[in-house]
Amino acid sequence: MKKKIGFLLAMMMLAGCQSPKDQKIEEQPVEEVSKKREEITTNLTNQELTHLNEYLSELSQAGFLSYDSQSPDQTQLLDLGFMLYAFEGKIPDRVEVDGASYNPFPYEEFNKKLNFYFDCQLEKEGNDEWLFQEDTFYHPLLETGFSKNKVTQVDRVYDNGDGSLLVEGTLYRFKSSMEEDLYSQYVQPKSTWTSSMDAQLIGNVTVTFVQSEKLLHDVIDQYQANYFEGIEEEASDESQEVNADRAEYEEPQTETLEEEDHLEIPDERTYSPTDYIPAYQTDIFDYEQQPILTAGVVDYIMEGDGASESYTAILNIVPYSNDYPYTISLTVSNKFPQLQVGDRLEVYIVPEVRDIEESEGVIMAELQYFRYLSEEELASRF
Repeated sequence: MKKKIGFLLAMMMLAGCQSPKDQKIEEQPVEEVSKKREEITTNLTNQELTHLNEYLSELSQAGFLSYDSQSPDQTQLLDLGFMLYAFEGKIPDRVEVDGASYNPFPYEEFNKKLNFYFDCQLEKEGNDEWLFQEDTFYHPLLETGFSKNKVTQVDRVYDNGDGSLLVEGTLYRFKSSMEEDLYSQYVQPKSTWTSSMDAQLIGNVTVTFVQSEKLLHDVIDQYQANYFEGIEEEASDESQEVNADRAEYEEPQTETLEEEDHLEIPDERTYSPTDYIPAYQTDIFDYEQQPILTAGVVDYIMEGDGASESYTAILNIVPYSNDYPYTISLTVSNKFPQLQVGDRLEVYIVPEVRDIEESEGVIMAELQYFRYLSEEELASRF
């Protein structure tokens, strides 16, 4: 699998340069071996994780939302292709078509750029925004510049046991600077970030890689970015509008609670580690229907009933101060990656039900966001 990872990373840096593998014909039947998913994140060096982050960050930076190799969305692919040209500063000069001004993108060149990520063949047709004539896509919008201020941080990499890889990551946005290249710093593994690096966690992403026999390198088979409420629409807009005046993001103001004794935690979509009061440093059972940011370990998973679009994870939370020992019964939407027993998590929730018994407490809530924690990060919380 280390060789498989190395091949994937080499593809990211040298797409299209691989030569075909030698093919051997097996004359005798090969006995099928049952394989299961295995986490291989620890096999990767920081340099390899950085390459993965850079590769996937191009998609998150473009506001790319989803891809399914069985039913690719042409509109999303066209918008992504345009952004990839923009990132390289290679948007073609405008031309006039039927009295209107467009940026022209030759079909073969455009499709080849997308083949760095996907084994796809675009339809030779336009849409409400794109014009297609004589093997060329035409884009009508005049873009004035952009600033790279979003990154994907790879959290976990799995060998699925069938030749494919599953990557789970989190999406961050940071404030760009005209004075220094912050993007190159934020695509480094998050474990290497300095205390002065402040970023907003805006969502998460799951990606499945498979081998393309046609392109002779690994490609994305499934991609799903999950943005927090209000972020997804903005990300989609940014895939079409990358004006420079959007470089500085203004954080939405959090609502002021009428009751002064309520726990005040800014919505996690806009938090920085220096401006919120962690819930695990309070008597959290004094608060109900209030945002809580806390950390714990998954003790148990209760799967859905088959028709359900969610499952339940039981988190064991180590109490701080005078809190009761307590657990969180967490409803997890299937838009999130599958949690596993033993996962160490930071979770953001709004309690729906709170029950305090004589010896322990239970909170029931729906997961709003989470991120994985290392053993050291979890231990440092308490």
